[in-house]
Amino acid sequence: MASRPQARDRIALAAFAVVWVFCLVMRFLSFSHPMPRTAYVNAWPAGDYPVVSGFFSTAAASASQLMLGDMVVRVGDQGMRNTGQLGFGIAVADAVSRMAGPVSIEVERDGQRLTLAEPVPERPELGSRTGLFIALVWGIAAILIQLRAPPTPGSRALVLALAASALLYTSSFVATWPMYAASIGIAAVSVLLSQPLLIRAYLSFPEEANALRGWNRVWPWAFLPVGLLLFSANAAFPFPPTFARPAATTSVVIYVIALMLVLTRNYRRSGPVGRRQIKWVVYCVYLGSLLALGTYAVVGVAPADAPFWAYITVTLASISFPVSVLIAVLRFDLLDIDRLIGATLAYNLLAVIVIGAALLILPLITQDLTAMLGIDAVVGRSGVALGLAGAMVLVQRRVRPHVDRLFFKERFALERAMKDLPEKLAAVRRIDELFSVMGSDLVAHLRPRGCVVFASAGATFVPVFQSDDVVAAAVASDGELVGWMRAQDEALRIERRAARDMGAGGRAVLSRMEAQVVVPIQRARQLEAFVCLGEKRSGDIYTATDLALLTALARSMALHLMRFDEAELLERSRAIQEKMRRYVPGAVAEEIAQGRELVTGEREVSVLFVDIRGYTAFSDGREASTIFSTVNRYTEAVSQVVRDAGGVVVEFNGDGMMAVFGAPVPIANKESASVRAARRVVGEVAQLHRGEAAPSLAVGIGITTGLAFLGNIQAVDRTIWTAIGSGVNLAARLQSMTRELNASILIDGATHARAGDAAAGLVEHHAVPIRGLKEPATLYALPLEAAA
Repeated sequence: MASRPQARDRIALAAFAVVWVFCLVMRFLSFSHPMPRTAYVNAWPAGDYPVVSGFFSTAAASASQLMLGDMVVRVGDQGMRNTGQLGFGIAVADAVSRMAGPVSIEVERDGQRLTLAEPVPERPELGSRTGLFIALVWGIAAILIQLRAPPTPGSRALVLALAASALLYTSSFVATWPMYAASIGIAAVSVLLSQPLLIRAYLSFPEEANALRGWNRVWPWAFLPVGLLLFSANAAFPFPPTFARPAATTSVVIYVIALMLVLTRNYRRSGPVGRRQIKWVVYCVYLGSLLALGTYAVVGVAPADAPFWAYITVTLASISFPVSVLIAVLRFDLLDIDRLIGATLAYNLLAVIVIGAALLILPLITQDLTAMLGIDAVVGRSGVALGLAGAMVLVQRRVRPHVDRLFFKERFALERAMKDLPEKLAAVRRIDELFSVMGSDLVAHLRPRGCVVFASAGATFVPVFQSDDVVAAAVASDGELVGWMRAQDEALRIERRAARDMGAGGRAVLSRMEAQVVVPIQRARQLEAFVCLGEKRSGDIYTATDLALLTALARSMALHLMRFDEAELLERSRAIQEKMRRYVPGAVAEEIAQGRELVTGEREVSVLFVDIRGYTAFSDGREASTIFSTVNRYTEAVSQVVRDAGGVVVEFNGDGMMAVFGAPVPIANKESASVRAARRVVGEVAQLHRGEAAPSLAVGIGITTGLAFLGNIQAVDRTIWTAIGSGVNLAARLQSMTRELNASILIDGATHARAGDAAAGLVEHHAVPIRGLKEPATLYALPLEAAA
């Protein structure tokens, strides 16, 4: 999280915001009385009065009543004696702001005094309106970086440069002479400071280059004259535009070369992240420069004569720097900048070839085509041009890989390796090798500082692959990390929002492994495995391309896991089905014996958990053979009851048991069947020691109904068919809660609603809090005394 600005930074930001907003408002209000920007004057050598010495553009000269050589005597009610360009501009602005209609200008022409009505534009120049938008973008960029970036010398240099440019674009507003004079002052200071401050900003970027020190703090101020020339080119003060414009053009070229040298130096001194930030700036400024140069090449450099589209393109070019800086400083990982650069280079190369070919052969093709088809020449040229453009898009797909291989070798190699990995996985014939192959390739090509692959193992997710530089422990299936991971379907960076959503427990697990990216592997909406990746050894970030490749790899892994479930595991099961009949649930063995695939996927089932009460007291002081005999009779009686009711016993765990009703063979009345079976189990267990001098045994039973995932779990030495899901976990919790509620059977609301007469006599418990659930639930219990 970014540090808060210091007190002096907040004061400076507030001062800038006040001046900036004031200038924005004044600039907007001045749209109602735009200023005629036609002639400029020179105070010398015409005695006490300024003389018209030029016009800002050809259009301005044709629209003005003034002529070259006119001596300006008065503007409105202000005399022009002993004034120059600055006084002339202030007087015109004052007159425009005070009256509607043309500005009255008294001149002396050929020895005669004339009063001219200088026309005022009906609306402001398009450049004035687009300048307001540019000022907004630069100012917002300055404020956002000040508020969001850490308060370092580099960020302060960026904010100063952006703020100066924002004020420059807002300062030209029309008002009475004191306010207009203030706007001229703000414009002069802003344009003088903008160039040195921008160079200082480039020197400070990125922060890790550490270039803004020593002599680098001084030499950028040598570009102060650039601002003076630019100011003169637009305001005709203190130098006439005839001199200022070519001089400014030359100095700007030198200035741009200096910026490129600074960026090149910093790029070579930066690490992977800093280089990615510089790429964003270079890319956006490059596109902006192409727009500006292309526009100037077409329409020239006279802004007053430019068409509408030229203003739009120059506006986009003008905001390229603040937009690129915002992305680079605050969200440099927004997109994969290398992919953007690769696509742009491919299109540019093709564009050069296509344009060159078009200039050489387009006239010949068009001439032959129009003559052969008998169509208009304009239509023929348009059709051929569209055909060339379409061909460029198609060819780009073939050119792009070669561009990537040439300019982005590391990324190209990574993409190729990730694309080849699914083929390697397809060749794997053992499920235990599947995760090993995936993990090894990720370590080889992504080069992370730590890679761990976790796979589901019932109550936990265990590390089935881990690189040498990390040690990982099993993760609980009902923990915060796995719970959060189940809701994800793509590779994710561990950012602040994701870390907050997964909870403190999940953050702690990932923090121990120093994981930066997690990759969930979902199959049929169930989390089968996930991968944790540490920071890249190169120091680079995980780009959007990396995450997309990892997501595709996870989906490929899910398909391969399905292949093992449906092919290899079933093949193994068929090979040993005769031996297995005595060790698996009867219904499961029957499905395998018939050659049918076991149900895999989500299905609504009723799940029953049962556990013996008084088992510890019963076992105390008895021989192991006696205890074993009793448990054997208990399991035989309970499993017989479950089977008679249409259920399947899927798990025995000491004195506990789990049964499923409704799978693998569906039954219509699974809810009532499960409750009737529970009542019979209570009675059967109570009869086990009837008449014996021993503590009587009792049971606690929990039942829920809902969706569960049914399928095979591959243990080291056998295949286990079972059910997992939140409903299964809830049934186990209800079984343990029977002690708290003094009940022998405890069922949820869904089971009670459908069980009918089988649930008669159960007592409602309203709003019972259950561990793991956000909201309390209504439960139904068979009290112990009712069971007796």
